[in-house]
Order: sequence, then C-alpha cells, then structure tokens
Amino acid sequence: MSGNVSNIGGAIDLDTNTQTLIVLYNIIVILIGGLGNVVVLYCSMRHCAIEMDRSTLIFIENLAMADIFITVFYYTPMLITIIMGEWVFSGWFCWFVGFISSHIPFLAEILVIMSISCYRLWVVRRPPGLRKKSHETQVKIAIAIIWSIASIPVIYWVARGAGSFYSAPTHICNSSNHRRDDPTFLSTKIFSIIYVAIPMVVVFLTNIRILCIVTFHTLKLGRSLMPHIKTVTTVSLICWAFFLSYVPIFVRMVLNTLRFPLPPWFLIFQVYCKSVHVVVNPFIYVATNTRFRRYIRFRVYRYTYMQPGDTDPVNYNVNHVSPPHFNNGALKMAG
Repeated sequence: MSGNVSNIGGAIDLDTNTQTLIVLYNIIVILIGGLGNVVVLYCSMRHCAIEMDRSTLIFIENLAMADIFITVFYYTPMLITIIMGEWVFSGWFCWFVGFISSHIPFLAEILVIMSISCYRLWVVRRPPGLRKKSHETQVKIAIAIIWSIASIPVIYWVARGAGSFYSAPTHICNSSNHRRDDPTFLSTKIFSIIYVAIPMVVVFLTNIRILCIVTFHTLKLGRSLMPHIKTVTTVSLICWAFFLSYVPIFVRMVLNTLRFPLPPWFLIFQVYCKSVHVVVNPFIYVATNTRFRRYIRFRVYRYTYMQPGDTDPVNYNVNHVSPPHFNNGALKMAG
C-alpha cells in the first residue's frame, strides 16, 4: 500500500464472476457517467443543444459537472484499486478522496437536486404569463451558495482533526468521521440528517406535488403545461433517479442509528447504487429532448460520412427527421 494510509476492515472475498461484474460496472460508470456528462455539458454550453429554460439549464449543467467530478476522482480510483488489489495512490490522494471526492460533489448534487425540484414546483405553480421569466442571476447565486454549503461539513471535520483511511470492503478511501470511535462521529449524524435525509424528503414531496399538478392540468382541465411539460418530465426523471439511487444510503443511516448490524455486501451495494443516477442522467437527456437527439445525430453524421474538405450540409434528413444546423454558433432547428 502506497503512502501513509491505514487499512480499516478486511477485504470481502469475491468470486471471479462477481469481481468481473464490479469491474465492468465501474467501467460503465466512468464511460457513460463521465464521458456522457462531458458530452451533455459541452452540447449545452457550446451549442445550446438541450431545449430547456436557462435557469433550469444552469442547475442541469452543475449537476453534470458534479457527476464528472465523481466519476474522475471517486469511481476511477476505485476501479484502479479493484484491479490492483490494493490502494496504490499516495496518502495525500487518499485524504483528497476521503474528504473532497467522497463528500463535496455528492452533497452538492443532493442540494442541487433539491433546489431544482423546488424551483420547478415554484414555476409550475405560477400564473402562465410569468412562467417564462428568467431567473438566471438568482440561480447562479444559488449555485455558488450550494457549493459553499456543501463544503461546510468537510471544513468542520478537517478542523476537528478527522483523518482518512482506506476501506478494504468498499475499495475506496473514507474519512474517519464515519467511525464510531471518532470524536466527529456525532456531527456526521447531524450533517447526514441536514444534507441527506431532509433533502431526500423534500425531493420526494415536491416531485409528488409536481406530478399531481401536471395530472390535474392534463386530465381535469384538458390541457397540459406545455411548453413546460418537457422540462418538467426531464427534471422529474432526474429527481426520481437520484431518489432511488440514494434510498440505500438512507436505509444505512437509519440502521446505523438503530445500531443494527449491516452485512458487508450492503456496504458495497450502497456505494455502487448511488452511482446509478450518474449513469442514467445522460440517457434521460437523450430520451426527453428532441433537440439534443438531433444534435447527437448531426455529430454522428458529420464525423462518420463527411470527407475532409466537405462543407456542412445546410439540411439533411435522417429517418425523415430534420436535423439541426448552425448559425453563429447557436443551435437552430431545421425544417
């Protein structure tokens, strides 16, 4: 083991098939969760390829950035550790993973998901004439506050002298504040309630309320919330994917509070389960956004069929769906 890194907990004996599945899943998380969110971020910021109001899009872009950070600095070291059989990085990087990668992006994601749920509920409850008003400046300020708030627990634990250790069962470094013999263990429980339990309840209730509003407008009044229905659908699917991903963590928090012994396999399960929404999110954007699909189709056509020196076609047709073309860097719809 490289560096001054303490090893806590024995490794779980896994058969070859199980270990192969874990390695393959990590590769999927890194490829789809990492590269997929890079594509989402690039298409959104460079070509406006995601059809959504700018305020909601800022939340989505920050969610993609958090997913990229998680895949690069959390699941990639985990994959390398599983393949090598031990922690091969330095003690400083173990501290970085245990405190920064394991907490700040995850906490920021939770707060962003809660904020976007509340924001969309606020939008759909407003009078139709006010729903298109932009709140871009306020959202940017909210994002800055969210990332600052997400750093508070880590700053507190480091100030109280918490350390990091390599957890063999989960193949990743963790911070010592999660151990019962650590002086900061009580604060971890309090922060978990504030940063995980309460936001999960808020996300659940707000999305149930949004679903009720959409159903009421569609079935009772005979009209939908178009043009907001696409945004509502995308945001709701993202929120539900997040909620289901974090349910095992919520269960672990409750069982740990009750001092109920957890089997070792459950630790591995909840670590990988919280990455499900990282993988699912890019597929949600593709499934719910026509503009994004057309942009991807355009790029595939451009790099597959066009020869060097060819000019971009002004218009072409793939499966009778008009793809996008570009004007001064902004994405426009052809046809």
